[in-house]
Amino acid sequence: MIQTSTEAERLRGALCLTAGALLWGTVGVASKAAFALEPVTALSLAFYRLFFCLPLLLAWGWWRFGPRLLAVRREHRGAVLLLAGTIGLYQVFYFAAVREVGVTLATLVALGGAPFLVALLAALFLGERPNRATLAALLLAVPGAGLLIGLPGGATGPGSALLGTLYAAASALGYAAFALQSRRLARSYAPVQLVLLAFGGAAVLILPLALATGLSVPGRWETWSLLVYAGLLPTAAAYMLFFAGLRHATATLAGLLTVLEPLSAAVLAWLIFDERLGPGGLAGGGLILAALLLVSAARRREASRGPSA
Repeated sequence: MIQTSTEAERLRGALCLTAGALLWGTVGVASKAAFALEPVTALSLAFYRLFFCLPLLLAWGWWRFGPRLLAVRREHRGAVLLLAGTIGLYQVFYFAAVREVGVTLATLVALGGAPFLVALLAALFLGERPNRATLAALLLAVPGAGLLIGLPGGATGPGSALLGTLYAAASALGYAAFALQSRRLARSYAPVQLVLLAFGGAAVLILPLALATGLSVPGRWETWSLLVYAGLLPTAAAYMLFFAGLRHATATLAGLLTVLEPLSAAVLAWLIFDERLGPGGLAGGGLILAALLLVSAARRREASRGPSA
């Protein structure tokens, strides 16, 4: 059956979000390789990731839009500032959680909490009511992400488990707020404009924190190449796809598809570093795939019933 244009746009939106989430997963491989080459602080990595995504996009965006590239409507200025602030705070709180409780627990709380928070806030502020298939997929995907990441026995960092968990929860809330603001602005600006506005502002926010804690300056070209990669593909390209996908997909779906990031990272770690998943990790990957198949089947059923009102 031939899809309606609306359904085709929704499919393209979901595919863009999926591709973006898969690209996000590659930043873990790049950061692990960079850490193995020489000491680079996590906050410095966050700054370089934001910084290196900007020049190429700025050149391309200026060629396409000219002086209108960074023009923001008066009624959207507050929303754009909030967009930059939330993506910056999302990263800052995440790395603060890593410092307190280690990578595993920080990632589990931040990544596991984000899809539910996005769904809740989207229902409250955007009027998005997730259907039963989406809710069921959330209930499968979030525990699946927990199994894939690994359930920690306790804090592994030097600080407070409670404080670190609160930081990770704040990171999840920051991402949820970022997803909502992105959804609100996605139809008014081109993806390149939103990426530049969001990450340019976030880089300005993070730079003083990175300088205060000691901004790492790598001495090897291999490390710089990995940092440039982290800025170009898992950041610039991935978030371009993210914003493009949000033009025709819901914020709730965007939150759900974030669970593809650890799945992508796990597959790449297996292929490149020979890191093998245990039974729990395999079960988690299976739950994530089941959740995505459930959402895909629901979309096909909606398409077969014809365009919605």
